Amino acid sequence: MSILPSRLILLSAGGTGGHMYPAAALSRDLLSRGYRVELVTDVRGAKFRHIFGDIPVHIINAGTLGAGIAGKLKGMGKMGIGLMQARKLLKGKKPELVVGFGGYPSVPAVYAAQRMNIPTVIHEQNAILGRANVFLAPRAHRIALSIPHVEGVGDAEAAKIVVTGNPVREEIASLCTKPYPILQPDGPLRLFIMGGSLGAHVLAEI
Repeated sequence: MSILPSRLILLSAGGTGGHMYPAAALSRDLLSRGYRVELVTDVRGAKFRHIFGDIPVHIINAGTLGAGIAGKLKGMGKMGIGLMQARKLLKGKKPELVVGFGGYPSVPAVYAAQRMNIPTVIHEQNAILGRANVFLAPRAHRIALSIPHVEGVGDAEAAKIVVTGNPVREEIASLCTKPYPILQPDGPLRLFIMGGSLGAHVLAEI
């Protein structure tokens, strides 16, 4: 799958930082290589548009299956609208590739691309394949993983796996060159505790 620079690559990501920041890191790398990059997300993801610089951001509908029959119907309705919006966008933009970073807002654009025979790549940041990526994996051309072994990837998808790691923005990657602070016997010891996805909720509660 070879794509010439100056061609459009469309990124599709969910509305939380765990999905948006890796997408932003990839967007910067692609731009530095001469590719055109645009982003598709939902209204929550629009809050992260500042980390993507000046690239165009397209807001579409997306919904998760909520609790009860009413919640599921509402989610399916939003996802259906988002799929129609994504198809219209793809027909107009004609991207060479669509890359999904998980989260339910990534589904409409990636799924529409798959139905339109546009190559797709999905990226999984976690040790367990997210529900959106479980749905999209069978039709994806490549499945990029942050770690070698991810639960939920079926045997049929094994040949499509590429272990890329988790894309990191330059300002974060550059921290590895800075020395650790010198600890004093009577000085403070600062700990940074981070939890992603459901882990963040647990840490917030305790």
